[in-house]
Amino acid sequence: MKRPEYLKDDYVIFLDELMASGQMTSFKVSQILMHRFPLLSYEEVNNILAYWIYTYNDRHRVEE
Repeated sequence: MKRPEYLKDDYVIFLDELMASGQMTSFKVSQILMHRFPLLSYEEVNNILAYWIYTYNDRHRVEE
């Protein structure tokens, strides 16, 4: 999946930290992201979330 041009590392870090905190639910994550970064459009938020989900395992792979 191609990284959106407008995606900042801050967005990915925020989502990773939210996931690690246990405060995230799949139903509210887009609302939380839009609240934290209010200049993002609904479409941008959805694209950022899709990228974040698609790349999560590769970014958090544990070496055996």
